[in-house]
Amino acid sequence: MVSPIGRVFGLSGSGLDVDQIVSDLMKVQRMKQDKIKQNKQIAEWQKADYRELNNSLRSLRDAAFNMKLQGTFLAKEVTSSNEGIVKVTAGNSAVTGSNTIKVTQLATNARLNSTDAVSFDAAKTTLAGQLSIGAGTVSFTVNGSEVITIDTSVDSIDTLVSKINEAKMADGSSAGVSAIFDKTLNRLFISSTATGASAQVSFENIEDTTTGLFSALQLGTPAGEQPGDPLKLTAYGANAKFNYNGIELEQATNQFVLAGITYTLTGTSDTETVNINITRDTDAIFNTIKSFVELYNTTIDKVNGKLTEERNPDYLPLTDEQREQLSDKQEEKWEEKARSGLLRNDSI
Repeated sequence: MVSPIGRVFGLSGSGLDVDQIVSDLMKVQRMKQDKIKQNKQIAEWQKADYRELNNSLRSLRDAAFNMKLQGTFLAKEVTSSNEGIVKVTAGNSAVTGSNTIKVTQLATNARLNSTDAVSFDAAKTTLAGQLSIGAGTVSFTVNGSEVITIDTSVDSIDTLVSKINEAKMADGSSAGVSAIFDKTLNRLFISSTATGASAQVSFENIEDTTTGLFSALQLGTPAGEQPGDPLKLTAYGANAKFNYNGIELEQATNQFVLAGITYTLTGTSDTETVNINITRDTDAIFNTIKSFVELYNTTIDKVNGKLTEERNPDYLPLTDEQREQLSDKQEEKWEEKARSGLLRNDSI
């Protein structure tokens, strides 16, 4: 039987191995392609080596810059005699010495919660059914937000909670409240996201003449704060109050900075006065210098290692055909030798 190639070239019966001739010609073409791929792989390896050294030199440069900063050698260490009341961290501007602090009140969120368990039927799917209230619409604003409208014959308790949480001001910012209905306790809990005396949860412009939604939720203004009003429910947060070095102070949050020290209030003192001691952190300064020296030596060793690394010209990147003939371990060792010395005596 005459092969198709033999017929095309008129070589039938000539005794020539046409398949081998074609295979050899293709092999020559593959060698050219393999050479291009190998050169490309070497360039990529060199690029990776440049990037590695560049990152090392950048880290060394940053460390050297930090060594020039005065603040590097002004590190402070601060301790609290009772972290159950006050936790502290010191900035470089903190002055060595000691302070006292006595916490009488923590900063709190504004909270507007159900004053008692709500009559709630989890088997129903609308507010009218869940709370046994009339069907109708209720509209209100939260902290002056855009008007929120609830249809008790359509919306559920989950919808109500979601709309409160998503309440937006006219400029698109959040109304700053967080609500959750606990289906175990059957209570609605609403709080401000901020703390302090200026934080509030305020339901205003309430229009509800038929359903009795807010009454059913038993939302009431906590004692000691602004009295409740049928058309307005408001609760306020409280500031943190403490005595600092004999001075009575207040803060809107439980974390604040005084004289370069960050204070985090975690409890009240009752009768205990917490002592804060600030000293120079000589260990931190020593470790900074030590780390710089170690980084310098490591970086120089790495650069010198690349410049003097032995090149193995007989080991070129593997071709696809060569990879098929090697095990994973052999391939790994070959590539290690092929990548060696790519930056030897490199002027860059």
